[in-house]
Amino acid sequence: MRRGPLPAVTAALLTGLGLAVLPAEAADQSVSATPGDTFSPATVTVAQGDTVTWSNAGGRHNVHFEDGSYDMPASASTSSWTVERTFNTAGSFGYYCEVHEDDGMVGTINVVAAPATPPAPGGPAPPGGGPAPVADRTAPGVKGFRIKRKRFRVTRAGRPFSFRLSEAASVKIVIARAAGRRHRTKGTLTRRGLAPGKHTIAFNGRLAGRKLAPGKYRASITAIDTAGNRSAARRITFRVLGG
Repeated sequence: MRRGPLPAVTAALLTGLGLAVLPAEAADQSVSATPGDTFSPATVTVAQGDTVTWSNAGGRHNVHFEDGSYDMPASASTSSWTVERTFNTAGSFGYYCEVHEDDGMVGTINVVAAPATPPAPGGPAPPGGGPAPVADRTAPGVKGFRIKRKRFRVTRAGRPFSFRLSEAASVKIVIARAAGRRHRTKGTLTRRGLAPGKHTIAFNGRLAGRKLAPGKYRASITAIDTAGNRSAARRITFRVLGG
């Protein structure tokens, strides 16, 4: 539904928070962060290149994507904020409110790949005269994501992550530390050009050469194939012990 212009007071408030004030025609899909600690609708399907707009209808909320690619507002806020994100990559993208994730305030954006552009009339035929190739619209699958030990001290010995890919893809593991009901991203592990099948990524409790402080952590893995299709995020938790 198309919205009218925001009142001047609301626009000034959003500007003061550093959030985008959106024109009425900017949103392709809209999601409401409700006073009941839910996203409505919780699941949205859009086409590649479309935009989703979130608005706070009441409560202390924000929008944090599981892969760490988007976090707006940066801190959960009770203001009447409105934020947007354009999805240029096909796949399934999970997100949550950092304050109310444990209460089930989570959502998913499913992005359908744009159809392949047909060749112009009179253009070159595919080699051998066969049919034109079909665009890859299938997101890679990640299964069996786990860590060797869920409770460990930082030592030289590795505690590798393991997982299985359904097709060739690059992967990113985002590691975030729990801080109350929020999670703060501490770093990422990436591997490019992995083949289908089972893989391990070495991890010894250090990121960028620094030891992780004792505490509870969450690791989120996503995979993206050569066609740009992105998998749904898979998450596990682990604890770094002191001493």
